[in-house]
Amino acid sequence: MESADFGGSGPTLHFAHANGYTPGAYAPLIATLTPRYRVISSPLRPLWPENSRKPSEINDWSPLADDLIAFLDERGEKNIIGAGHSIGGVITLLAALRRPELFRAVAMIDPVLFPYSFLFAWLIIDGLNLVQYAHPLIPATLRRQCVFESAAEVYESYRRKPVFARMSDENLHACAEALVRPRPDGKVELIYPTDWEARIYSIGPRVDWLVWRELRKLRAPLLVVRGSEREAGWPDATEGIRKRLPHAEIRFVEGGGHLAPLEKPKEVGGVIQSFLERAA
Repeated sequence: MESADFGGSGPTLHFAHANGYTPGAYAPLIATLTPRYRVISSPLRPLWPENSRKPSEINDWSPLADDLIAFLDERGEKNIIGAGHSIGGVITLLAALRRPELFRAVAMIDPVLFPYSFLFAWLIIDGLNLVQYAHPLIPATLRRQCVFESAAEVYESYRRKPVFARMSDENLHACAEALVRPRPDGKVELIYPTDWEARIYSIGPRVDWLVWRELRKLRAPLLVVRGSEREAGWPDATEGIRKRLPHAEIRFVEGGGHLAPLEKPKEVGGVIQSFLERAA
């Protein structure tokens, strides 16, 4: 999948998508931003065309931040707005810490950052090679159906899943269309490789140690957007961010969960625009 240019006019905003999704899945959110910003998006490594890399070749998320930096350097982009959802927010933050001149502001939507109490427990689980059993998303990812008769069937399948319960029919249709590609036999298949998705889940917490150590060095204004409906058992690192960056802006979107940018795209877009009007 090639990089996406969603158009728009104004300062450049790069949007980094979550694990398991594609840039196009965020079209309803991005549509709220293009009236004021030129929005571009580089796909995560699992979506690169003719991908010959193996998931086992990355051991944490740092290389994905390096991919983002390389993407911006190749295009001569500087002083941009960096935004991202979940892992997309984390790799954007890592890139801003490594190359501060590239970013004028950073907006993270429910970034996957965990408090130290969780990280120490995960360190033991990781050391014992039990991650594939302890992480609830990995088994489900590896069992996922990947081939469907049509995008409409994807929608019907996802409509029954609790994780998508807060998404409107319209937004879920848009998401389903963006997650599949046609096959020669007339069916469609999910674009995002499940082996890559599972690998990214399994190595995620490793990079948090680096983030917490370096976070105070962030120069760019920071926004963290959270959904008000926290998923059960999901550790909350909001206080850790406040402690290290007292001036960071943390906002909650009513009725949204981890998938807030897909569930409440207009509300999340409004929060980002309001922040950028003041900070960038």
